[in-house]
Amino acid sequence: MVFLRAAQAAGLRATETDFDFLLETLHSSSGTPLLACIPGDLVRLMASAIHYHGGAPQITATGLRTAWHSYFGSAPGEICVPDERAGAPSIENDRDTR
Repeated sequence: MVFLRAAQAAGLRATETDFDFLLETLHSSSGTPLLACIPGDLVRLMASAIHYHGGAPQITATGLRTAWHSYFGSAPGEICVPDERAGAPSIENDRDTR
């Protein structure tokens, strides 16, 4: 599995439960397709954060959420929509726009 191999290569411990969280919670709630590059990219973001801030070399739900936000610019369940007043994108919760 790409996710587990990426974690091992980055020196992080990960389980299939961590991958399930990524797939079921992050990808499913955002409608983002699971591309082969995404798990490895997220793992590398987590490894960089752990190296910089310190901490156990372990994949966590919090770490995955933070990496997701850094990678996509929004948290799962949020969409980026134009802010007409400022002419720049803003983040809104997609639950509020349905």
